[in-house]
Amino acid sequence: MKNFKGILNILIKHRNRVYIFLFINYILFFLIKTSKIGFFEFTSNKKVPLLVYLFLAFQSFFVKKPLFIIIVTVFFISMLLALDWIICYYISKLLEFLMKNNKFQNNIGFIKSEYFVILFLLIFSAVIRFKFLNAGLYHHDSFQTAVAVEKTVNEYHLYGIGGGRQGVVAVNSIFFFFFKTFFGHETAEFTVNFTSALFGTLSIFVLYSLIKNLFNVQFIAFSSAILYSVTPVFLSVSTFAKEHTLDVFLALLSMLLLVIGLKRINYIFVLLSGIILSLLIFVRFPSILIIFGMVFLIYKSKNPNIKKTRAFLFILVPFIILIADYVLLSSDVIAKEAKSNFYPLSLENLDFLFNNFKYSVSGIIFSLTIIGFLLSLAGLALLAKDSIHLFYFLILFFIPLYIFYTASNTIAHRFFALPIITLVISLSYALYNIRKIDSYAGTLILILLAIVFFLNIYPVIKFRHEFSAFKELAVMVNSNANPKDSVVVL
Repeated sequence: MKNFKGILNILIKHRNRVYIFLFINYILFFLIKTSKIGFFEFTSNKKVPLLVYLFLAFQSFFVKKPLFIIIVTVFFISMLLALDWIICYYISKLLEFLMKNNKFQNNIGFIKSEYFVILFLLIFSAVIRFKFLNAGLYHHDSFQTAVAVEKTVNEYHLYGIGGGRQGVVAVNSIFFFFFKTFFGHETAEFTVNFTSALFGTLSIFVLYSLIKNLFNVQFIAFSSAILYSVTPVFLSVSTFAKEHTLDVFLALLSMLLLVIGLKRINYIFVLLSGIILSLLIFVRFPSILIIFGMVFLIYKSKNPNIKKTRAFLFILVPFIILIADYVLLSSDVIAKEAKSNFYPLSLENLDFLFNNFKYSVSGIIFSLTIIGFLLSLAGLALLAKDSIHLFYFLILFFIPLYIFYTASNTIAHRFFALPIITLVISLSYALYNIRKIDSYAGTLILILLAIVFFLNIYPVIKFRHEFSAFKELAVMVNSNANPKDSVVVL
């Protein structure tokens, strides 16, 4: 027992080196697990946790191997671990030296400045999106959007997609008109992909500003923004033409304007917030459900000089007017959508709802990883203890959207690109609390999660980027085949 306590005290004393050791080796093992080359000729068709994977990999290697091979392998692995520890030791020493260096501290101060943080977030988010931008139209909705945009610009008449989403077409038409006029673009393919990546990038800046205004803590704002930027469910939809990034951008911008308006007692900002919120019905209708969280922010505003009744009117009047007009003008479309997307509540449909629930949870856990998901739940618990009004805001932001999409007949992981923001925020709050206890641990977990998030979706966005140019494929086939030939693409 005394020996155990002695070892524990040594580990606590040198915990920074232990953190770096665990961090580097987790990334190394994760890369081995996700690489195409099997570890010790072991592959698993199941999604198993990293430690389970390593155990099974070692077990498969040592079965039916000569004793000499096992001894040599164990010795070799021991040498690698020793070298690994030496490298981590010197990395930690270097970090300790830098943290005591005055010039480095001054540079750190500049890096922590608001302008540098925002610039970094914008550049980082833009690079990982435009680098993997689809060359063609990946989704059938992408094709419909491109056609509607081209017809809108050419005929000077606003078209919709499936009877709605005119806002998506209008925004893309502005960009396509620019690209057509100044760069000679004949089709809207590039435009609809470009705007998706653009609004995905701008959403990260708006999210950072929103969290900074809500929590007044730069670390929570930065970690929320950087983690959301690489969250698989959002990064994925940021690389091909779809309305999700514009939807997220407008939803976050609406909330940001409301928070600023309540802080500064500026009712014009509140009015603009209500107008932008209302415009979501022309982008992605279900996103108007964030109104519950926004109304709660007004109700629980800590600014004693704010006139809550006026704030309610400024946000709700434009919202109600536009919603009423939309319902009256598009009642047939809404009824058709409701009938096709929702089953009547009955005992027979409970199994369907349960399967949707499992599907949605699996997608969220894939995006956040099981560690990130558990940390987000811990963050919610801490937030309920420290700031109950922000806890309720996140709950009212998440629950209505989650219930709507989970109860829907048509469900996809990308639908949760907006509600998952709440879990990313609570995850960042958990990291903030870890960082208050130990700055090394909190920072390294943040970096670790950001890397793992990106690596989880990297194979998908890379594959789509390289193999989504269907038009180029059609041109190639057409130029290499006779007019009466039949071509089968597998």
